[in-house]
Amino acid sequence: MRLASKIFLTSSLVIVVLGAVGALALRAVDRLGAVNRDIATRAVPALQSAVAARETLPTLERLEARFLV
Repeated sequence: MRLASKIFLTSSLVIVVLGAVGALALRAVDRLGAVNRDIATRAVPALQSAVAARETLPTLERLEARFLV
């Protein structure tokens, strides 16, 4: 095998490997986005419930103070 063909094949192999690694990285980022979306859709209702509970605390405190007196 000539030197030029060896250099060409080696460079081609490196490019193919880098392409495969890039494809795997894109798949991982896609999965990360899907998981992030899933977490966000679960977290928003939980946060809304927490905010609603926090907003009702002053009302509950007033009622408790009224019943203590």
